[in-house]
Amino acid sequence: MNVKSLQDIVSVTRLYNYVQIQPDKAVAFYEQNIMLSRSFYPLISVIEVALRNAIDRNCITHFADPNWLINQKPGFMSDRRLTYVNRLGIQKTNDFLKKSVEDAEKKIQKGGRPITHNALVGELNFGFWTELFQPTHYALLQGTPIRAFPNLPKGIKRVNVFNILNEIRIFRNRVFHNEPICFHAGFCGIQEPSRIRKQINDVLSWLSPNIMTWLNGFEDSSFELALMDRYASPGHNVFSKFYRFIVKISHIGRTTFR
Repeated sequence: MNVKSLQDIVSVTRLYNYVQIQPDKAVAFYEQNIMLSRSFYPLISVIEVALRNAIDRNCITHFADPNWLINQKPGFMSDRRLTYVNRLGIQKTNDFLKKSVEDAEKKIQKGGRPITHNALVGELNFGFWTELFQPTHYALLQGTPIRAFPNLPKGIKRVNVFNILNEIRIFRNRVFHNEPICFHAGFCGIQEPSRIRKQINDVLSWLSPNIMTWLNGFEDSSFELALMDRYASPGHNVFSKFYRFIVKISHIGRTTFR
């Protein structure tokens, strides 16, 4: 596959940064970005499920209500403290949570399924659970969301959790929308995905130390990051199954016997 042929498939715009940085490696970099993105799926999948379930359990306890998502639409999700005047003097209402639940209900109904609490938990996106750490929502919930992290280190506050989850959310969307995750400061590199990988690992360890032990048995993002790092360096101009095999053997050796 040459650059022109790939541009016909994915568009000139989508391939632009790859071509600008290293024209001779553009196709290979695009392929490796797909492989790198794919390798993050286990981490993203597990953190989405683990985070929402942990927060949900604590909110059920807080409200003493197994159907709090449905019953709190006219409750804290509609609290008067969510209405404010912005810097332009315009009155605004932060009804993101309520609208998210209502949109999820519509999707569930459209699919011919009954609206249940569990169905809503599964339908609500990562942004909904992240928004619970927004200052006003967090205060209305009396700090309940952070109780989802029994292993949270001292010094990590609500704002830190919110910022980390928001960065993971943005990265997650880039992966799922087939956008590049391998560029940093105008160059091909692994700084950003490596940082996000550490953040995901941190959050998962705050939820439960057993999660990472389990994940390490099958997720391979560290290998794809190592491959991207080596391939982006000068002198590595061959992208092939054999090259991937050599890097994998080297990477396994370093991670197993370090």
